[in-house]
Formats: sequence, C-alpha cells, structure tokens
Amino acid sequence: MVESFDALPDGLQADVDNGGTEDEIVGLLLRRLKKAIQDGDTAASKKIVAELGAKSLSPRERELYLKLYDLRMAGNTEKALETLERYFGG
Repeated sequence: MVESFDALPDGLQADVDNGGTEDEIVGLLLRRLKKAIQDGDTAASKKIVAELGAKSLSPRERELYLKLYDLRMAGNTEKALETLERYFGG
C-alpha cells in the first residue's frame, strides 16, 4: 500500500508515515480535492479523483466518489464543490 503514496505532497505523506488510517487518508484526499476544485486546478482534481478510486472506500465514500467522478467527467465543478461541502457538513 505504501507504494501508492509515492506521489503524495509532503504533508499528506507525513500523515501516512505517521500511521494515518485509511479513513483519515481518504478524508485528507477529499479535502485536497475540495481545495483543488476551489483553486480551479483541473489536473490536480483529476489526479485526486483517481487516487480516491484506488482506495478502499466505505459504501458512503464509494457513493461520493462515483458522484464526484461523474461530475468531474461532466465538467460540473460547481456541483462537485457543493457535494463536497455537504459531505463535510458546511
């Protein structure tokens, strides 16, 4: 599993190295995705969605992933951002 984290930013890699759980890592990826969408960074959001697809997700997280994937494919970043904000409760 560690090899899948080779390309993570230093901050996220440190969380992984410090024993971050799969749930914590998924949460960090979702926060990174939200920031990438807010920043208009399409390449980063595409990469993060792909990283999420490779994770072991709970049924709720899998449903969220599929919705975000569909929205990204449709180019609907505003709706993707709204979906993430609802997921995080704000």
